[in-house]
Parts: sequence; structure tokens; C-alpha cells
Amino acid sequence: MSSPQALYFNGTVLTMDDDLPIASAVVTDGERILAVGEEAALRAALKPDAEEVDLKGRTMIPAFIDPHGHFPDPGFIQLFRVDLAPPPRGDCLDIQTALKRLAKRAAATPKGEWVMGVLFDNTAVAEKRMPTRAELDDVSIEHPVWVIHASGHNGAANSVVLNMLGVCKETPDPAGGRFGRDLQTGEPNGLIEGLSAMGVMSDTDFLIDRERFWPGFNACRDEYLSQGVTFAQNAWSTRKMLEHFNSLAEGEDPGIDILLLPIGELEPDLSSGPEALQWRNNRYFTLGPRKLFTDGAF
Repeated sequence: MSSPQALYFNGTVLTMDDDLPIASAVVTDGERILAVGEEAALRAALKPDAEEVDLKGRTMIPAFIDPHGHFPDPGFIQLFRVDLAPPPRGDCLDIQTALKRLAKRAAATPKGEWVMGVLFDNTAVAEKRMPTRAELDDVSIEHPVWVIHASGHNGAANSVVLNMLGVCKETPDPAGGRFGRDLQTGEPNGLIEGLSAMGVMSDTDFLIDRERFWPGFNACRDEYLSQGVTFAQNAWSTRKMLEHFNSLAEGEDPGIDILLLPIGELEPDLSSGPEALQWRNNRYFTLGPRKLFTDGAF
């Protein structure tokens, strides 16, 4: 059985094609655009059982392409993390609001498990700073508490995290990173800057296993599609993240197309040698350029 045709008409169609920038109608056949042009001409070629969709004067455009993102991180935030975003995305306006949300999550989290806050922006809160080690210790000293900046390039940790990392007064800063310190005592104040200092805590797949990956993927896909985005990016794909994407079942349609940018440091082992990734090509997930950093960002 052939896919049903549909005619979209009575609106303005912006094609993004210089040869035909504006049209009055579109014909689709299943998931494919069959024709774009003037309504009368398209109607003449329609199948008798074609569906008709009246745009009622609205504008129709192609779906959006995400030029840089970390799909499916928004899904992980929705399901597994504490959203500390300021306006316009969220409403976290001060550190106390962030601490209350973290404490609420800690109270509902088994002891010893991580509590992770995300999208915090020191430039957008009243105090104009990141939370301190002492403030995050007040949230909990029975959980590792980690608050990552909206940029993904720095964060703040409680004493449990610092102890896990072995960071103390004598710990030197790594190349390309820095541990914040109390100006009087020199003790770590909880601030961790730079990917080299944050380590795995900087990865978008931090604390994400296969069991969490696909629910997060589905939640993120639904959010993207609700805003008209049908092509996304994961612009910092770790080996683990690539393997999660590679677990898509044969023949399954995930509902969105994604460009993956593997971390440059994974090469050459990612592409050749005994540990090379055995990538299963599909029409939905594409391996793109390898991503490099040329400075320390913050």
C-alpha cells in the first residue's frame, strides 16, 4: 500500500530555496515532500484520496536544524538532574533557590548517590558567583553534590566530591584547569574550572548508563520535535555516548536525525586498531568531524 498523500494549502510556504523562495502549497507522500509550488498545479496531480490540510493563512517552513547542541542532555536534565537555569529558560535567580532545589533532590536520593545540578549561571544570579563548598556541604554531606555551570566548562562541588577526587590544599592545578581556593587558607573552596580539572564530571553522559540513556533520548526528542527541530547535534560525544547511540536496534526509527561529533582525543584509536568503534551505519545517526579545543575556555 502506498503512503497517503497530503496537500497543504491556503498559507505562505517559505522554502529556503533561492530558486523558489515562496510557494502556496506543498504535497507530501508519507514522510517525504513530493512537490512544492502553486496550489492549482499541485491539485491537478493529486491522488483522489489525498488528505487536505488547510493552513488557514499560517506560514509553513522547513523544520529547524540545531547547529550546536548536546542531544540528549535536555532529556537527562528533565529526568535525572536538578534544573538550575536562570531566565529566560528557567527561574533560578539566586543561590538560595539553587540550594533549596538541590536539598529537595538530596532528601529524595539514597545516601551515597550523586545529586547533580545543571545550567547554573553565576552571571545571572543575584550573588554573581558559583555556590561554595560550604554551601553545598549544607545541602548534604551524605551525597556527592556537583553543580555544573551552564557552559559546561566549570562547576562547584561539595566536600564529598573533592574527597572522592583527592583534591586538597596541596593538590596542584592540572594543565588547562584550576581548583578554586580560599584566599586566606588555601583550602579548596569547591570551584573546579576547566575540563582537565573536572574530568568525567564535564561529560554530558556523566552518570548516564544504557538504562538511563534511551528514556533521556526519548524525552529530549519529544522536546525538540515540539519546537520544530528535527535535526540535532551531540557536539561532545564520548566513547560511552557513541556506544549508547550505536545500540539503536536494527531497523528502528528513533524519530530524529543527529550529527555526532566525537571527542578529538579519541583518535586515532576510535577509527583504527583493535579498539576501533564498530559503528553500525544507519540513516539517523551520522559521525561528523572530531571536536577539538584550542584553549581553556573560561
